[in-house]
Amino acid sequence: MVRGGVVMAVLAVSEAVPHFGATVELVGGLFAAPFIFIFPPAFYTIIKYKACGRVQPRDVVVAANLVVLGVVGCVGATVESLSQIAVLRTSTPSCFADFFAG
Repeated sequence: MVRGGVVMAVLAVSEAVPHFGATVELVGGLFAAPFIFIFPPAFYTIIKYKACGRVQPRDVVVAANLVVLGVVGCVGATVESLSQIAVLRTSTPSCFADFFAG
């Protein structure tokens, strides 16, 4: 019952939002890079420092490189998604626009 409700809600949202794929790409661009590349090395460095009192310079360099890579990827993916949404925004209205227009 709950699964069917979730499927119907996702169907309604995906039909109501034109170019839902571009919106999913934007969300993925904003949140995937931080959760994969930015937070883990930062948290690892913080936890290791609090546990051991010091962090090896090699660990800091690797973590900093991963964080920079994540920030660049996050910004690039977000800019690309926003530009794609700007192009697609003017092309197609929602499928419900004609239904509620009368």
